[in-house]
Amino acid sequence: MAKGDGLNHARAAGSHLTDDDIAKMRRIQRRNLVIGVVLGIVLLVLGFFAGRAIREQHDASQDYSAVAVHSLSARVFVPLGVTGEVE
Repeated sequence: MAKGDGLNHARAAGSHLTDDDIAKMRRIQRRNLVIGVVLGIVLLVLGFFAGRAIREQHDASQDYSAVAVHSLSARVFVPLGVTGEVE
């Protein structure tokens, strides 16, 4: 199907759209596409930063709850990045 076949088919079927109406509809369609792409990019950026915030919050909550018991003696698990000895 060629580019203009849909319009020719609509005209042949008794559609009362003028060339000006068709041009206006195409401008509206293009505008809506641009708006959709812009909003999609905005959602992508917001989702990225929301994911980073959730990951940082999750990582921070694990730093304080990392205690493990090993063998018969109690040893404190030191998370990565923490230096110094734990008594």
